[in-house]
Formats: sequence, C-alpha cells, structure tokens
Amino acid sequence: MRKVWHIAWKDVKLRARDPSSFIVLLLMPLVLIFILGSVFQGGFQNTPFKVPVAFVDQDKGELSSILKDEVLKGPELSEMIILKEVDSPEEARNMALAGKVACSIIVPQGMSEEIMKGKTITIEVIGDPEQSIKAGVVKNIVEQFALEATRRSVILSTAVEQLLSRSLIQPSQIEGLVSSWLENAPAAENLIEIRKDTAQDQNRPSSAMDYYAVGMGAMYLLFAANYGARSILEEKRMGTTIRLLTMPIKPIGILSGKLLGIALFTLLQFLLIIFFSAFVYGVNWGSSIFGIALMALASVFAMSGLGAFLASFLRTEGQVAAIGPAVAIIMAFLGGGMITIYGWPSWAVLVSRLTPNRWILEGFLSLMRGNEIGEIILPLSVLGGMGLFLFSIAGLRMRWRGDV
Repeated sequence: MRKVWHIAWKDVKLRARDPSSFIVLLLMPLVLIFILGSVFQGGFQNTPFKVPVAFVDQDKGELSSILKDEVLKGPELSEMIILKEVDSPEEARNMALAGKVACSIIVPQGMSEEIMKGKTITIEVIGDPEQSIKAGVVKNIVEQFALEATRRSVILSTAVEQLLSRSLIQPSQIEGLVSSWLENAPAAENLIEIRKDTAQDQNRPSSAMDYYAVGMGAMYLLFAANYGARSILEEKRMGTTIRLLTMPIKPIGILSGKLLGIALFTLLQFLLIIFFSAFVYGVNWGSSIFGIALMALASVFAMSGLGAFLASFLRTEGQVAAIGPAVAIIMAFLGGGMITIYGWPSWAVLVSRLTPNRWILEGFLSLMRGNEIGEIILPLSVLGGMGLFLFSIAGLRMRWRGDV
C-alpha cells in the first residue's frame, strides 16, 4: 500500500508543477463561477412580490371597510399589496393608466346595501397594461371577495325570509340581525383563500454564486480527472510504465497508484475551488463540515471514476484531451450545471439524474439550504455507486489493454 501511495503522490506533484494545469483547472472554474454568478444573480434573488394598488371607497359602508381593512390590508396580503387610498375615481384611473400603480379599485356608492339586498354590484378594477400579472392577482382577490359576500348575503336573506314567514322574528329585528352578520361573518381569512404552496424547486440557494460554484466545480472535476487519466496513456507512450513494471510491485499496484493519483489530484483541485469561492466570493457551502467533506469525497470519487472510464476506452492522450472536455461540458449541461435545474420537464429531470453532476448539485444544494448529513444519504450513495462501477470497468479495461 505504501508503494501505491508513493506512485499516486508522485503523479500529483508532477501535475501540480504544470502551470497549464493551474490555469485550466483552477483559474478557469473560478472565473466562470464569478461570471455566471454575477450575470444570473437576479434570477436567484427571492425579492417579495409587491403590488401597488389605488383604492377609492365611495361606499363608506361595512363591506367596503372589510374589503379595505381586513382583506387588502389584512395579515395575509399586507406584505404583498401596497394600498394607496385616493379620493376620486378619475385620479385612480389616471394612476393605473400612467403606471403609477399596478391597478386601481373603485368601490361604487351603496355597495354594502346593494349586496345585502342581493342585487348585482360592479367593483371596477382598472389595470396597468404593463403590469397585467399583478393586476390579475388583485382582480381575482376582488372577485373572490364579491362572490363570497354575495353568497353570504343570499343565505342571510333566505334565512330572514324563512324566519319572518314563521313569525320567529319581527321586522324591527332585521337591522340588528344584519349588523351582527356584518360584524362576525365575513372575516378576511374566510373570504380569500391564500395558497402558500412550497415546491421543492423553490428551495434554491440564496444566490447564483452558490449554485454555479457547485455546477462549475463539478464540471471541472471531470476536467481534472481527464487531465490525470491522460497521463497514464502519456507514460505508456513514453515508456515510463515499462520502467515501473521493473519495480518490486505488482501491475495491479501500479494501476491502483495511478487511479489514486487521479483521485487525489482531483480532490486537491476541488478543495481549492471550495475554499477560494467561500472566502473570496462568499459562497455558502453549508454549516455541516462533515457533510461537505463527505460530498467532496463522493463527488471526486465519481468524477475520477468517469475520467478513468473514458481514458480506458481511448487510445491516445490526444483523444482524451479532445473528447474528455466535450464529455465534461455535455455532462454539466445535462446535469444542470449550466442551466438551472428548477422547472425542468420530467423527462429532462430523468436524464439529468443519470449524470453524476446532478447528484453533486443535489447534495451540495441540500447542504447549502442548511440540511444535515441525513438529507444527503441518497446523493452520497449514488455517487459512491457510480464511482465504484466506473473505476471497476476502467481498471479491467486498462489491465486487459495492457496500459499497466
């Protein structure tokens, strides 16, 4: 085992001394992380949805007060709707048409009384054409309020008619009954249904810098693995492997040392990306140091296995240099490293899960959301299984082909 370690460490030191490896495998991913993180930051900011609304109350009745104070200014909507009370319908219309508000609500005179009589009323909602989505949200809220208030007034009027027909109440008691209904029945939470569904895709990291630190880091893991695997073919061409075979170590030991060297070099590169992005870019890799370490090891194991697997099916270092980066870019694209995975169709999600990049993303993004090791068992298991399978195939291919 000691000789295996010496072979691996020797390969790591040789590659670390190569200036081109530093530029390609460390500087380039850090530059890409900075560029992508800066450009796409806006798509990751969880800014609140604000809707400025102008409100004209010509009714001054109980129901208009409920609409204004309990619904639009209520706890469910107060963080979203910015209500501006204005005096005249003309002013409200002009504000909407000028884009000063997303929409204007004009409550007609006598609305409360008309609804209580079961008559049809019209609440005007004038929207800014440039803010149609926000205006549509307010329109739906007002429609729900009007429909629910009307439905309850019909129920009440029917109940009053039945009570009067059976002489259970006197006409003089109707006004008191109506006042009681207005005070107790139409609470805002019963008039408007606010849905707060939280999909898994919404649990995204706080910044694009966090996301692309993982995505680009995963892609360049395969670049580093290809760089290491290429050296195996290069040493075979130069005759270095033959000299190693004269040493008192079995061929399987030499192969193990070479593959371990690939993994160590890839791990070193990934750790540098993690540390640099954390301290310079402020990337939040999570609070679980042990979880980050496990994910880093599993990621390196899977990607190193993939690099060795590719090299075992290619004959020259030139082929590895040409095909390896292309595979790395394709894997990064399919795995979500270049285009965010949020909102993908089901078939694309299935394809992405066939790549180690996707599982690296899922594991690290879970840690970034504050989860502990228990939440990353699946990504760790999948990456470990992928690495074991790919290294096994690569080792058998290289032994069969006589690379060592």
